[in-house]
Amino acid sequence: MILIRKGVWEFLGKIPDAGQEREWTRAQQLGLAEIHLACEPEQKQLISEAVDMTEAWEILARRHEAPSAANIMRLEQEFVSFRMSPNEPIEKFITKVKAKAQELRAVGLDITSARTSNIILLFACRNSDDNQIGGVTIGRCDRR
Repeated sequence: MILIRKGVWEFLGKIPDAGQEREWTRAQQLGLAEIHLACEPEQKQLISEAVDMTEAWEILARRHEAPSAANIMRLEQEFVSFRMSPNEPIEKFITKVKAKAQELRAVGLDITSARTSNIILLFACRNSDDNQIGGVTIGRCDRR
């Protein structure tokens, strides 16, 4: 209702038409701000990296999906398939992994801090060619 009242609902999930980029950007920013203001602290953490209203909406929609078997399997697959890009800051990677762990907990899976840490270390290490993760030199990474 908030997005409708603010006149930005029509821009949700849309790609800007030629000549409407400015209006689209304004609507996406206003919508993101409204979504953020309406969220509980836990939800705000989930959308903290969202760059526009559409991304925030999609994150929250996935977070509140019914815990069907297919949804749980998809979330688990996403969780164990994370890859850290070579230039990605470790903090951003950690935030993504933690957010996905929260999504899994929300649908009833017991994702421990230890398992989350293992995912972070495994995939950060897998993408570290120079044995450095986030500027910290680490021991030998076993990439088998």
